[in-house]
Amino acid sequence: MQRELGVLDVQYYNDPVKGMQQGYSRSDINEKTDKIESKKQAIAADQQAIADAEDELQKAGGDPGWAR
Repeated sequence: MQRELGVLDVQYYNDPVKGMQQGYSRSDINEKTDKIESKKQAIAADQQAIADAEDELQKAGGDPGWAR
């Protein structure tokens, strides 16, 4: 998604005439940016859930190798 955002940034024109010819708009770029941010938040939440599960395993006296 970040690669696609980079492509959109390069292909986006501020000039309305060229923009109409190209077919990309600022809303396309904003939409892609929002998707990237939501994925980053989902990844952070998943990483936190994994860390919490590893902590629970450690507190329960489980073998540390089980978390790998």
